[in-house]
Amino acid sequence: MNNFRLKGIFSGTSLFMRIFSFLFLLAFGLTLSVPVVIVAGYVFGKDSYAFLQFSQASTSLFVFVFPVAAYLWLFFPQQGEVWFSLKRKASWQQIVLSVLLVLVSIPFLNWLTAWNEGLSLPSSLSELQEWMRLCEDEASALTERFLSVNSVGGLLLNLLSVALIPAVCEELFFRGFLQNIFSERMSAHAAVWLSAFLFSFIHFQFFGFFPRLLLGVAFGYLYFSTGSLWMPVLAHFVNNALVVAATVLCNWGAVPAGFDSFGTDSFILIMLSALLALNIIVFLWRKRAVV
Repeated sequence: MNNFRLKGIFSGTSLFMRIFSFLFLLAFGLTLSVPVVIVAGYVFGKDSYAFLQFSQASTSLFVFVFPVAAYLWLFFPQQGEVWFSLKRKASWQQIVLSVLLVLVSIPFLNWLTAWNEGLSLPSSLSELQEWMRLCEDEASALTERFLSVNSVGGLLLNLLSVALIPAVCEELFFRGFLQNIFSERMSAHAAVWLSAFLFSFIHFQFFGFFPRLLLGVAFGYLYFSTGSLWMPVLAHFVNNALVVAATVLCNWGAVPAGFDSFGTDSFILIMLSALLALNIIVFLWRKRAVV
């Protein structure tokens, strides 16, 4: 029972102490994930599909969920329910618009991805660009291994580990936690953009930085507009699930290739996609609830 005395033990401490403690918890969570992944490698085999799935899920939990839960327990034990708004019910209109936001933005984001992939740094920064390209290639190779499944069970497992778990864990961390922390010191718009920047940066996929940044912005405005963390979680899941399903079904030959380039050859469709997405965000923002 004495352990419960730790709850809120650091409430009222300085901003510096809170920042230092959170960074420590973040590093500690990352450190904890390493032996777990190593043990899993011995149990499942480092090249096994089960190991990939387990390491993906455990890393998300240790890096994104653990530090937030520990921080709130020690500093603000009553704040989590307010920030995460998990008990707040969303309207059917908010649910439909959250899904629609992802669907209508596909042509614009596909075009932005292609543009981002074509960017190159000055020759003086060639070594940095090579490192960025290496990170991108490694991430692409890992994603390919995840999505190289040949059964419906494998597809469903990918929807869980690649779409649902990251959606919940990352939205809890970036929108539910960081965005609320930032909004205490700056405007709501600045908090949305800063948390979206960190969301995109932390993936270390620099040739997909800008589309992921705008996705993070859209998720941020969804959260502040609806007052429920479930809406960016839903949008995030739908976005990831579409990529997973399209890639796997394309590998099976069930759907034609080209999902990642859909709409990129039509300027009108690209502009219409961007305008529709922007209008959904503006509409929800004008009807926003208080978080």
